Amino acid sequence: THEVPPTPQLPSRVSSAMTPSLPSRPLADEISVATSKFILQLRVHVEDLHDCLVRGAFDDAVVSLKGICLSLKDFDNLGEEEQKSTVASFMAVVSKGDLALDVRQGRVGLRSVFEILLRSLERALMEDVVPIRCLKHTLNTMHELFVSKQLCRNADVAVTRAVMKNLLALLVDPRITQIEDCSLILKAINQLVFAFLDNGNLDMIFTFLMQEMQQSDPASYTSNTGENGSSRSYHDMVMRCVVRMVKSIGSLASNMDVPALLNHIHLFFTAHPPTRYRGVDFLPMRILKTLVNELVKKYGAEIESLLFKVPQTVDSANGTQAPTIRSYCALILEKQQEARIARPSTAPSTSSELTVALGRIFQKIGSSLTSKEGVRDLFHFTQEHPDVNIQPHLKQTSERFQTYIQRGLEECRIEAGISSPSSQRRALEHHDSPSHFAARLQAMKAKAPQIAENRENMTSYSSNVAGGDHAAQLAALKHRLANLR
Repeated sequence: THEVPPTPQLPSRVSSAMTPSLPSRPLADEISVATSKFILQLRVHVEDLHDCLVRGAFDDAVVSLKGICLSLKDFDNLGEEEQKSTVASFMAVVSKGDLALDVRQGRVGLRSVFEILLRSLERALMEDVVPIRCLKHTLNTMHELFVSKQLCRNADVAVTRAVMKNLLALLVDPRITQIEDCSLILKAINQLVFAFLDNGNLDMIFTFLMQEMQQSDPASYTSNTGENGSSRSYHDMVMRCVVRMVKSIGSLASNMDVPALLNHIHLFFTAHPPTRYRGVDFLPMRILKTLVNELVKKYGAEIESLLFKVPQTVDSANGTQAPTIRSYCALILEKQQEARIARPSTAPSTSSELTVALGRIFQKIGSSLTSKEGVRDLFHFTQEHPDVNIQPHLKQTSERFQTYIQRGLEECRIEAGISSPSSQRRALEHHDSPSHFAARLQAMKAKAPQIAENRENMTSYSSNVAGGDHAAQLAALKHRLANLR
């Protein structure tokens, strides 16, 4: 869909005579030469494109579009400070609200760049035979503009509305289907919508979408057939944008004015009371309720403090009552609280359950993959259930393993900052008794002869190989074994 434009040549009239056309502005002395050059080149290309569109010279318009596209690529190569100063310079240009007048008076700012590209798109589609090259280069240049967050997010309200309204309308414009490459054109327009949703000002975009839903005819959503099929299709495009943004609201909300968003939802519920659509599948209502659910899920009870732009009460036929959105948020919070209370506890309570849970913990400890995790679970278990006797399980393990468990529990105790490990001491008290150490000493003495014999055999073998160099070491070993006995 997008051709890679060659390096364009500036029109011959762009010469030193063009240099003074850069109007003096408060920031003009603060921006770099590269920034000044970028602004000048972009202004020249915008002026030329406007002239070509007025004359209907679409081949010449392609050259100007290529120039704008390359200038936007140059913007990406500017440093962060240069980009900021460029955007500030663009924003300092005050538009008269008339593109032709702004161009004639050299008042070309960021708004003019958006407007000229939208004008090029519409001008190309007005022809009986659509100039495909001009249309494709316009879409390509718009894509280069829309992928720049610095430029997109600084578009004003009027530009944001114009971009969204025109692109969504083009997606259902019957003129597009008459173009030979209509599927590629529709795909390119769809990508432009997504790029603008991702990089544009979220608050302005949501405001536009909410207002479009609020002002639309409910019949366009609730009826399967309608006289104005294109109108319904346009509103379908609006809803698709809302659905796409609702799916990501968890991550988008941190960059949005949530109180303003909640107020827009309040205004929608006021214009379209939910009671009016009982038993009717009114898609906007369903989507906005999902949006409120997601916001309550993200902010919890804090959502009430974010409703400060919504009035506490409103007048209705039944008297004064709370706005729908306040009641709905309170209902969601209440259901969440009930679900937490009704959720069954996963902690074991009865003696048999505790025994089963303890057995699973020791199974964990017995596995080399989950041993450390099992020791931590045992520590937490002994803290939560200090009266449970774990000795029957400990007796089923070797002394070495019991020592490993004891050390692990001690490490957990130190990490937890517990000064009096009474529960561990009760569970493992037999390790601290004199009888325990006496039994261990007897076991070591019983093994000593075998250890001595093994050592002697190894020493004898080493002596045969190395010529008896280990005699002194053997004597030392025998002396140590004697001490053990």
